[in-house]
Amino acid sequence: METDSLNKQKGKLENQIRDAYGKLTYTETTHYKAYDRFNRYDAWAKWGQIILSGMSVTGAVAALVSDETCVKTITVVISVILFVLNAFLKNFRPLEIAGKHKKSADQLWSLREKYVSLLTDIPMMDIVGIVKKRDELQNATSAVYADSLGTDSADYSKAQKALKEGEEQFFSDMELDKMLPRHLRKSDEVDGYSNHRKSIK
Repeated sequence: METDSLNKQKGKLENQIRDAYGKLTYTETTHYKAYDRFNRYDAWAKWGQIILSGMSVTGAVAALVSDETCVKTITVVISVILFVLNAFLKNFRPLEIAGKHKKSADQLWSLREKYVSLLTDIPMMDIVGIVKKRDELQNATSAVYADSLGTDSADYSKAQKALKEGEEQFFSDMELDKMLPRHLRKSDEVDGYSNHRKSIK
């Protein structure tokens, strides 16, 4: 009876750790999606600066050789837009924000691998050892969350789609199996889940 009780407790701990793994995987993926988004913002901003600078110079040259009022007006408007864009980018640094999201995602990836190792080792561990390792991982995860930037619903939706899930923060065995390595899955009926690191790089 004592053995059955210990096995039940182990099972509860394993389910809790699997759930924590699933939530962490969502957060990690969401940060990678935010990283992609801010990288795009940076690329768009740089292209905008290049295009507007070229148009501004071209307009200035055209204004020198032409008395057309519309040419001068357009040149002034383009120059004002370029000035506003440059001023905005002094405070809004998308590449810097992208780097912070990438850092958080990479840290969470490392923790995710440690969760996988713990789930693999559970059959060989006692209750005290499992609880100690679980608490260490929870504390490390909380520290990363506390130092991370926020993400938005669009990033989360993209992460949801990437992980082929439909529920936020709730995971069935089938859903968790899609995110866990094959040797840790509880069901053989789940389709293979492609390597997350490869899919987001």
